[in-house]
Amino acid sequence: MSRFYGTIHGQAKTPATRQGGTNTGISGHICGWDVGVKVVGGVVDGVDEFNIYATGGNNAADPERLIATVSMTMVGGNLAITYHKRLSGTPPIPVAQVSYYPKTRRRTPHD
Repeated sequence: MSRFYGTIHGQAKTPATRQGGTNTGISGHICGWDVGVKVVGGVVDGVDEFNIYATGGNNAADPERLIATVSMTMVGGNLAITYHKRLSGTPPIPVAQVSYYPKTRRRTPHD
């Protein structure tokens, strides 16, 4: 069984699917002429992590810019989303982290 699984829908009658493993990860780029998003998934310290990049689309006028990282936290299994800000010529800087509680998780009076 694959660790990662991706599906894309378009003009074809059936969706295209791809699988990725712990060592290979998975990635996809969805774009128009001038703008797009690229998602790169992999395993970091034993945890699934997905980096989301804004791209320049098919024209590739703009370089890729990291805009968010999504991963499962190890404490409580909550989804953690980190938003990034990039200053000119510097690496991305995390500016906010949001925890999301999946609907399947029951909240307790201690939450």
